[in-house]
Amino acid sequence: MGHGSNGVAAYCACGAKFTIEQWSQLEFVGVQDDGIDTLIELRNCPCGSTRARRCDTENALRLLNETAKRLRRALGRLRDIERATVGISAEIVDIDRGAVRVDDAHPERARALRIIRETLASVTFAGEPKTWVKTLSEILEARIAG
Repeated sequence: MGHGSNGVAAYCACGAKFTIEQWSQLEFVGVQDDGIDTLIELRNCPCGSTRARRCDTENALRLLNETAKRLRRALGRLRDIERATVGISAEIVDIDRGAVRVDDAHPERARALRIIRETLASVTFAGEPKTWVKTLSEILEARIAG
């Protein structure tokens, strides 16, 4: 997609102007058919407004494939977390009650329990609920890896 001679690829009603590079860094919302024959790329301006810009088929497919890859990775992380925590929900309750010391559990599970407990206690969720799973999985992945 080209942009005007002034280098601006998109505008927002709040007065913001975006170059193609800046536009690509905005939060991606999706791709929509305008019902006539044009694809529209939707992104959120920092002001909260959703902005639209024409998008060719090749770019739309690339954007949707990137989104699908991110979703597959997030689902994989959730499956990994689920596998790592299978059967420990009762242990979490016991640990919270003080009935079981973390050291008494299997070392890997005890570490996962500590990380999950510390993370849930320290994370403040803000924004849209649809971003919470991504945020939590990224935080847990970084803490478990670190």
